[in-house]
Order: sequence, then C-alpha cells, then structure tokens
Amino acid sequence: MDILFVSDIHRNYDAIDKLPTADALIVGGDFVTLDGEEALRCAIALIETKFPAFAAVSGNMDPGSTDAVLAETGHALSTDIPTLLCGKRSFGLGGANRSPFNTPNEWNENDAEARLAKIPDDGADILVTHAPPFESGADRITSGAFVGSKAIASAVARI
Repeated sequence: MDILFVSDIHRNYDAIDKLPTADALIVGGDFVTLDGEEALRCAIALIETKFPAFAAVSGNMDPGSTDAVLAETGHALSTDIPTLLCGKRSFGLGGANRSPFNTPNEWNENDAEARLAKIPDDGADILVTHAPPFESGADRITSGAFVGSKAIASAVARI
C-alpha cells in the first residue's frame, strides 16, 4: 500500500489535484496560512475529494481549532490513540514549539513532552509532527539557529 506525505499546502489548492494517487495521504500541517476555520474546512473538503483516506496534524500557521476540526472530521493523528493507516500504527503531534516567528499554533516543550510520552516505546510505526526535531538539520533557519523541538527529538530517539 502506498502512503503519500505532504506538508505546508498553505491554501495552494491546485497542488492537491496534481498529487499522485495513493492508498492514503498524510498531511503534516499548514493547510492554510493565518486563515480562519472556514478556509481550513475548505482545504479538508478538497483533500477528501481526492483522498478519502487521509490523516493529518495541524501546522503552526493553522488556526488553533485545527486539531479539533481534524478530530471532528475523522482525520486527526494524535498522541492519545494510534490511527491505523495502511496497517501502520500512526501517531501525530500538530502545531510547533515556540519559535522566533510567533505563529498562532505554538506550544511549550513541557506540554509536548507530556503528550509524546503517551506513545508506547515500541508502538509507533509512523510519527507525524509539524515541527522538526531539534538540531536535526531540518530545523535550521536562515540565521543558522536551530529552532526545532527538543521534546520531538527525545521522542524520536525513544520510539
């Protein structure tokens, strides 16, 4: 089974139609860019037309209600219970750690660490996060600073 991963759609809805087909889609957040819930729901509806089986986490630029909307529509990945996606136990943590960008959907490291601790040590086939692990290279910004999450780095090392 094929699982396709995308992130940072940022309302580029034409790109959804251009995605290759897959058995399931994972969206790593940022459906929109500082838009409200109506734009988010529009993005979800458009994705559902091409990928009925999709799971997602919120991004740092998504509205704070994104995790609740994803749960309501049956597409949420969380740290509370695994989502079975193409036979893979999948977990997710949306939003991002505090950053110099001060985006609307940010959390503190202690809260993320507590949420990630719910994932069993041997129980995750897939972990989806919007924020990259600290000092992974994917978290380096143009100034050279690392802005990723230490909680996510720790969880990745553990699971």
